[in-house]
Amino acid sequence: MLDAQQLLHHLHGEAEAGAAAHLRRTRCSPTPAYLYVGSTTAEAITAQGPAITLLGDKSLCKRDITICKVLEDNGDGYSRPAGTFVLTVNDGSQTTQHALDAAEGGQAACKTVTVPANATVTVGEAATRPANWNGDADGYPKVTQDGNTYTVTNKEKPITVTVTFVKKVCDTFKRRAANNGSNLNAHRRAVLARA
Repeated sequence: MLDAQQLLHHLHGEAEAGAAAHLRRTRCSPTPAYLYVGSTTAEAITAQGPAITLLGDKSLCKRDITICKVLEDNGDGYSRPAGTFVLTVNDGSQTTQHALDAAEGGQAACKTVTVPANATVTVGEAATRPANWNGDADGYPKVTQDGNTYTVTNKEKPITVTVTFVKKVCDTFKRRAANNGSNLNAHRRAVLARA
């Protein structure tokens, strides 16, 4: 089995004087490469005898992106514990879902996802939220991109609690007779008499 360099050397020796053999393949194509004798613009020639197949480098056909989930603190005094959020990645040919656990005000939860090298990627968030979620705050979720890192930030609507106060008078003591003020007047007269 000849590698590409050996094949070119062999073809060069077989070519007419002054002609060169060139191997051309697309960047990540898994299809066979084309052989040219002369320049890369020359007509491709059909190999005589057994076929020679050189496959493209499949590792060049994909790239890794990082998706992250951040849950901002909404300032309501309750820190939501870690819950599962589902992020979506669309690469133009398919949409995949990825579960990430994030806590309110905590560190970003991140995951690496492989997509086609030339894909236009769209990252979003599925509608599912953790149990007892109070709804998304206005303008959320937000998606930001920094190179190959996509961050989905969400914030929960503040939790409000309605508190009702009720004043209850306990009938623990027996009702006393209304004070007509006679005791108070007697007390005042006693104080004034001493003065």
